[in-house]
Amino acid sequence: MSPRDLVLFGTTSAGAVTRTLRAGPLSLVLEEGQLRRICWGGREAIRGIAFLVRNDNWGTYPAKLHNVHVDESANGFRISYSGHCHDDRQALQYTAQITADSQGNLHFECTLLPTTDFTTNRAGFIVLHPLHGVAGQPVTVLHTDGTTTQSHFPKHIAPAQPLFDIRALTHEVLPGVTVTCTMEGDAFELEDQRNWSDASFKTYVRPLAKPYPYVLPAHQEQVQSVALRFDQTTPTAAVALTIEGPTEQTVRFGPQAGTMPAFALTVDHEGANQGTLASVERPLRLLSPQWLVGRLTADSRSEELRGLAFAQSLTQAQLWLEVVVPCRGSAQDELHHLAEAARQAGLQPGAVTVTPEALLKTVPAGYAVPGLEGGMPRLLQIARREFPGALIGAGSAAYFTEFNRNPPPAGAYDFVTHTTCPIIHAADDDSVMETLQALPWIFESTAHLCAAAPYWLGPTTIGMRHNPYGAGPAQNPLRARVAMAKEDPRQRGLFGAAFYLAYAAAAARGGLAVIAFCDPTGPLGVIGTQPSVQVWPAYHACKWLAQAAGRPRVSLDTNPAGPIECLAYAEGNHLVLLLANTTGSSQTIHIEGADQVSLAVLDETSAAAASADAAWSLHPGRTTNATITLSAYAVARAILP
Repeated sequence: MSPRDLVLFGTTSAGAVTRTLRAGPLSLVLEEGQLRRICWGGREAIRGIAFLVRNDNWGTYPAKLHNVHVDESANGFRISYSGHCHDDRQALQYTAQITADSQGNLHFECTLLPTTDFTTNRAGFIVLHPLHGVAGQPVTVLHTDGTTTQSHFPKHIAPAQPLFDIRALTHEVLPGVTVTCTMEGDAFELEDQRNWSDASFKTYVRPLAKPYPYVLPAHQEQVQSVALRFDQTTPTAAVALTIEGPTEQTVRFGPQAGTMPAFALTVDHEGANQGTLASVERPLRLLSPQWLVGRLTADSRSEELRGLAFAQSLTQAQLWLEVVVPCRGSAQDELHHLAEAARQAGLQPGAVTVTPEALLKTVPAGYAVPGLEGGMPRLLQIARREFPGALIGAGSAAYFTEFNRNPPPAGAYDFVTHTTCPIIHAADDDSVMETLQALPWIFESTAHLCAAAPYWLGPTTIGMRHNPYGAGPAQNPLRARVAMAKEDPRQRGLFGAAFYLAYAAAAARGGLAVIAFCDPTGPLGVIGTQPSVQVWPAYHACKWLAQAAGRPRVSLDTNPAGPIECLAYAEGNHLVLLLANTTGSSQTIHIEGADQVSLAVLDETSAAAASADAAWSLHPGRTTNATITLSAYAVARAILP
């Protein structure tokens, strides 16, 4: 790995190695034993097929493969490898065989053999269907008893599994072309992974209604397989093999479309240290967020609350307070004590959300918090009395999943909120960026559940801030790409800046009123303190978003839709365009209707200067023509005269 990787990803830990394989119109990417982007005629049919093993905390064992062989011929290819998973308690071995031919047949078989009794929440295949051309569309389901039913992939995000007892799924890929995915070894069921901001529907082995964790007995062999078959269903169906290559996007400005969302920064209990905040006073002041988000719990220490008040005094931002209520006694008394603690610390929130402590963990749909008399409507009523003058929000302090399963009661709030995290199921670079594709569906589903309510995105970062599904976020001492880890190295790289700017583009199009990204310092922060104060690329992306807040948003037409995400707003007599390259290769975009622009680019050549200068994002850019090439994960601001 090179110093360039440190600039791009914040780590020298190796990313995934990929290889593209083809068999006639069939193409796919092989990545560490997994199959990704399985296409027919250039159209993605299946997003991925993977054999994986999870522990009893839903953490995924890293793939440790050996004896990997790939043989290609004119008619297809064959892949084989061995793998093992282990920790200090248990171990499991497996072998894989993958074959594909140009007639549209693919077969992926795994044989697993525990060498000890092996406790797991899941061990086996998952199959991912993409969203484009699939969400809301028909699917034929073959069940384990041989019967078939006609159904649809959900349009609005399904809070619970929409399909059960699956042996095979068939859907249309292109007009006149279908793919059938057959899964053997156990019953499978399907969940809507958009709940967790994954851009896919996931079919997985072993129904969740069965007990978990469960034990795979030592030395008992098991075999599972997934097979794909592509069929031409009409005589006129034509399949043309599309060779992927770089394409230049064009962006056109449209009419005004609402306003840009306000920007919020989060100060959690780890970051609410007055000494640390004082050491980063200048970059924190320069960032100028409109809101600060802080959390108040029964365990909050007075020094943490005073640190939050200190951060508010530095930034002059409004305070959004997330209040977690124990609900182990009188909710009214508990909320009163929490509000009094906030007042004693000098906190004056402009917005408050209240969450029963029990709902910080995932619960079934329709869950009633034990002992909470009157439910959420009563809790929100009490919050209005205890925090007079503050906007009262409802929803979830966890992820959209928890929001979708237990949406807020109608009419009892001033805004709705939830968060997301892009590394719940996978942490490779492609999967993280692919979660951006799920955001429009999340925003649309939220609007469907809570029509016309102002929509605030809660504290959202690449790293996992909170784990509703286990004891806590995973440890990541090597600063690698680890699912469900709080510390993700890409927070410090250009990758992080591109991710947050692209996320904001989707949020602006979705009509969100407030977006909350990142902390000042720490593993989820935008400012480094060791060995000296410096700012990460995400700092400048966040600064651009804070500058844009409240400005008239300008709609955009980007054709073709591509890897550069864009958002635009009006500032005086100028148009400002923010750009983010969401890929690891150079991409080009042309701004229609402009001859020249003032351009500031944050990329691997300017990252060092930008890191040393918190005011870098305030400097004027250079004058250039309206065709812009951005290198890997670069972000940019273009100002049009």
